[in-house]
Amino acid sequence: MDNHFKNININDDIELQMDFYNLDTCVVNSFRRSVLSDVLGYTFGDIIIEKNTSLLNNEILAHRLSLIPLEMELGDNISVELDVKNNGFDKISITSSDLKVVSGELYIIPNILMVELKSKEEISLKMTVIRGSGKEHAKFQPVSICSYKINEEVSIKMDIWNKLSKSQKDKCRKYCKRNLLLKNDYYLYENSVGTYGFKVFNENTKEKIRLNLKKYLIKIGVDIEEEESNDMVIFTDKYYNKKYVYSFKLESLLVNPYYIFSQILYHMNKKIIDLQNKDIEIDNHSCNVGICFIIEGEGHTMGTILVEEIQKDDRVKYSYYKQKHPFDKKILLYIILKEENDDNESEYAIILVDAFKRIVEMYQNLQAEWNLILQERDVNMNEIIEI
Repeated sequence: MDNHFKNININDDIELQMDFYNLDTCVVNSFRRSVLSDVLGYTFGDIIIEKNTSLLNNEILAHRLSLIPLEMELGDNISVELDVKNNGFDKISITSSDLKVVSGELYIIPNILMVELKSKEEISLKMTVIRGSGKEHAKFQPVSICSYKINEEVSIKMDIWNKLSKSQKDKCRKYCKRNLLLKNDYYLYENSVGTYGFKVFNENTKEKIRLNLKKYLIKIGVDIEEEESNDMVIFTDKYYNKKYVYSFKLESLLVNPYYIFSQILYHMNKKIIDLQNKDIEIDNHSCNVGICFIIEGEGHTMGTILVEEIQKDDRVKYSYYKQKHPFDKKILLYIILKEENDDNESEYAIILVDAFKRIVEMYQNLQAEWNLILQERDVNMNEIIEI
């Protein structure tokens, strides 16, 4: 089994960061798209505002309430009320701590500001907890951040690097790891000092890396000419097995990040398995060469994955897809063979089925690899369940 997930870190129990190796861009992007559209989350809904004399109108107040983060493992029939009035003369802040749970069990993050009330203003409302996905509304998304980027190998210009002694090179790499947060577990080049990943509150920018490396080299006595200093640091995309190496990050305030990524893999597995069982139509009128499959209910996520996988087939000359409109939930998948003949619809179907099988196998392998990581890290497997 390939090791696709490396350098896994959990920060403050809310942020998951890791590197992806030997995965196509479309697969990495499917993780991001899945958590934003498929993974189910909870939010406040069915909001009945009985009275609201605050500065905020009902729609904005309801919108603020729906954006309060909730857990992903909640029961049914949870009801919450808000009944507040400013009986004083000074303005008061109404926060999530003022929400009262009247039925069911629910933890609400305290002290999230919702509205300010002036004297004699009041709000009275009732609401329940509902479940949905990002396809319905962004308020259901269980993450505040989910992103990825190509890792970049950071190296020093070879002319300057050759001026360093072996001990100076070792000290430079230690400095980069300690002060510039560069990963030094893998070197692509002899003059590499680490891998550049996500910015950490603007502390790990390219500009900072260049400036601090220049200062450090001058400090240890390396003679750097002024014209060399501007391009002394080189940033190169990092590859593994001819594929980009990606840094991936997701952040959730209340939900275990391990749980969220497990749900990403679960939903992607379910999506591709369900897709195999769909009735996929053939449209012979929309193309002069090749064949067109109409796949209902899918969009760019599955379109890019299918095209990438079909393109790997030796029988295929070219493959692409179209989605005519974002609201038109279907894709048109085109396949053109290297050797065309008059009666080869069955061959196109076999190619599509073979692509499905390879994609299913890939995601199942990713799921198995992730489960092993959870076991090695002693993550409570009872919490990592299907929603």
